[in-house]
Amino acid sequence: MFKFIGITGASVISRVMGIVLATIAIDAILGGFEALGVLNIAPTEVISLPADGSQG
Repeated sequence: MFKFIGITGASVISRVMGIVLATIAIDAILGGFEALGVLNIAPTEVISLPADGSQG
């Protein structure tokens, strides 16, 4: 498979997988802090806009 994606493709895939792994690790750490009661993460307010894109 390395023959098909080349050095650049392998580097890109490696970096993307590293970012995914870091995201999962941060989520696990924050979840642990929240479970311990050390960190209180309040859900953010979702602001919905009309489907036609008008502001008013």
